[in-house]
Amino acid sequence: MQVCEAPLAARAIGRRGRGTGELESPWGVAVDGEGNVIVSDWDKHCIVIFTAAGGVVRVFGREGSGAGELKFPAGVAVDGEGNVFVADRGNSRIVVLSAAGEVVRAFGEVSGTGELKSPTGVAVDGAGNVYVVDNGNHRVVVLSAAGEVVRTFGRQGSGAGQLKNPMGVAVDRAGNIYVADYNNHRIVVFSAAGELVRAFGGEGSGAGELQNPIGVAVDGAGNVHVADNGNRRIVVFSAAGEVMRTFSREGSGTGELQNPMGVAVDGAGNVFVADCGNHRIVLFQGAAVPAPPGLPERVLPLLASRDGAAQQRVLQDERVVAIERELVQELSDTRDELTRLRQELARLRGTGIESLDSRELAQLRIELEEGLRRVRDAELRRDAEERVASQTNSFLCPIGCELMREPVMAADGHTYERVQIEEWIRLKGNRVKSPKTNERLAHTMLTPNYALKASIDEAIENVMRELRQAAPAT
Repeated sequence: MQVCEAPLAARAIGRRGRGTGELESPWGVAVDGEGNVIVSDWDKHCIVIFTAAGGVVRVFGREGSGAGELKFPAGVAVDGEGNVFVADRGNSRIVVLSAAGEVVRAFGEVSGTGELKSPTGVAVDGAGNVYVVDNGNHRVVVLSAAGEVVRTFGRQGSGAGQLKNPMGVAVDRAGNIYVADYNNHRIVVFSAAGELVRAFGGEGSGAGELQNPIGVAVDGAGNVHVADNGNRRIVVFSAAGEVMRTFSREGSGTGELQNPMGVAVDGAGNVFVADCGNHRIVLFQGAAVPAPPGLPERVLPLLASRDGAAQQRVLQDERVVAIERELVQELSDTRDELTRLRQELARLRGTGIESLDSRELAQLRIELEEGLRRVRDAELRRDAEERVASQTNSFLCPIGCELMREPVMAADGHTYERVQIEEWIRLKGNRVKSPKTNERLAHTMLTPNYALKASIDEAIENVMRELRQAAPAT
């Protein structure tokens, strides 16, 4: 499949500002049946509705936790009747508003099975079922039109069917559910029943690779449009996961993006992107592409938390382990069998040697054992970090809800992951407010929180020690 990166006709909707109809930090975007563009403004705690031409229709919502109030709204969706569904992240709920901005209902507050923790994405199907990305709980919650829990699926992790701080969600006509798996850098597809179908993407900046995807939308032809946040672009996949097109690049010019968050596609194939860093919505005219006939299905290996090269290394490590064990077991076997095993082992190492003497074989075994030890230690540390993150909220960055590795304290007295708070400050420019309190920061200096880092490292080491003790002897 050839990747198309040709420039597309584009224009902007909205402009930066805190006045009526102006945008500060647009996150979610949706398009209703009349062509109106619905936008959530994270920083202004409101919903703005534009006409397709960019005129302001209405603005509703204000900061708070009461009826009709919002706190850091993220993803948005619209149903066939024009009702607007908002992932009210700061209040950990979904708020449903009529087209006029009146509250229809809210659901998802702390309430057992349907409890939500910092939801970031929402989608609605033709039957009125609501699909919520429950970011803090690393799962998807499916609700009926009445707000009753139908099912939940996904759990924290990087394996098959697992999610790590998912951000966006979309549903196609067949009921398949597409989830933007932010920290695993992939799109995970589930069936209507919540069973894993496939995953595609993988960390990187090449064709079809993703870096922290946030928004996801499915067009009428079944193509999947992804807001590839880290790469500042839009990537279009077929339903089977084949990359079809990428467009845009980092910048603030016409058709360029700076922190693309949400994405939506209308019936005419126009693609709308919430360009958060440039404080606008960018409309790419006719950017959707029809699905090509006879597209071969491709299911990527579900080691999607790693890039392609790392996948090959892991798969190779697994083969090396198997061959190493076989070699040890067969050392006393026939010369022909031993030679075959030596040749295969040498081939995997890329030595190009047809045979190895006993000294070389012993050295190779030492190198392999050391390499495999490092792989196991890395896997063990990853498992320990995931366990610590799931057990202790105080170790999680308030911005990305992930374990902090370089915690720093900001002027508001709260601690954040350095990379995330620096990005927050960069995006906000001269109007920097606290991600926690929403109050203006007195300054942007960051101070390392060595005490918290020591506590996090100690917790990880303790869990790693427990995991080593519990692991079966090999």
